[in-house]
Amino acid sequence: QKCLVETQAAPRGQLRVSAPQAFAELFLGPVLEQYYRQYPEVRVRLDLTDRYVDLISEGYDLALRSLIAGRAHCRGIQVATPDKLSHPLRAKLARGLPIAGIWSVLPNAQAAGVIAAAGFDFAILDCEHGGFDFATLEAAITACDAGGASPLVRAPGADAFFIQRALDLGADGIVVPQIADGDTAARAVKMAHFAPAGTRGFNPFTRGGNYGMAPQPRYVPGYPFTGVLVESPAAAAALDAIVAVPDLDLVYLGIFDYSVALGIPGQVEDARVQDFIARATKIARAAGKAVGTTAMSAAQTERLTALGVNVLLYGTDTWLLGQGARAGLALYQQSGWSPR
Repeated sequence: QKCLVETQAAPRGQLRVSAPQAFAELFLGPVLEQYYRQYPEVRVRLDLTDRYVDLISEGYDLALRSLIAGRAHCRGIQVATPDKLSHPLRAKLARGLPIAGIWSVLPNAQAAGVIAAAGFDFAILDCEHGGFDFATLEAAITACDAGGASPLVRAPGADAFFIQRALDLGADGIVVPQIADGDTAARAVKMAHFAPAGTRGFNPFTRGGNYGMAPQPRYVPGYPFTGVLVESPAAAAALDAIVAVPDLDLVYLGIFDYSVALGIPGQVEDARVQDFIARATKIARAAGKAVGTTAMSAAQTERLTALGVNVLLYGTDTWLLGQGARAGLALYQQSGWSPR
């Protein structure tokens, strides 16, 4: 049997507690009751199996650990320490599941909130092509958090200042465009991580660091989800070096830029673009990296997932808005309305 207990909090890391089922009523019940009184916004799942109970918390892990510490005097109770796999996207991918998101171009917190509330795993707040400044970026990150979607940010480039600022504002990760080779990819990934793994400046008193107060799940070493965009034939030729970069989570295939580089703008179904997707996916997945690209139809999604693509992007918020508006007007045309 499974008992699902949820609230409306955004996930922030994961903590798993396993205990013999004999302790369930005496131990986990009182802990949950006290936990919800103090932290009612946190999402908790309690899975009951034949012999063991797994309490999985996606939220204020340190708070839960402190509650458990006062009761975990019985042998057989194990508390796991949060690590880089506590990242909700990384954790889902590690379970062999795909993740779904959308590009957010509109610099508007409510637009980001709609995406999150719809149920997407993540939104990529686009600071390469979108109109975000740092104020609207922070508002959109906060809206994603509130709706339960991981806020990722596409930087305008491999810019250490921008990447640090986005992560300090609370982004769950960074995606860097126009990566040409392995060296550029390695520099970009290092910009997202603290020393010794990276070059990011450390300041725990930001929103990303929960203003210096526990819990600080985004400050777990290796936490930021990092991706690079491979979107040119030159970058595709350097893919073996790119996927060898440590701490790189995602290789995103920029098929529209790739089609432009081939002189066939927007023709993403062209055999040369499809060959690029197949070859790049094979190389990146073999290296243990997630692979993402745009999937806009059932046929595309089926084909891409069969190749091994496991990060699916359903276009942009602007595209969705336009499609919805046109669908409404098409409906009215059936009743006699005519376009202006």
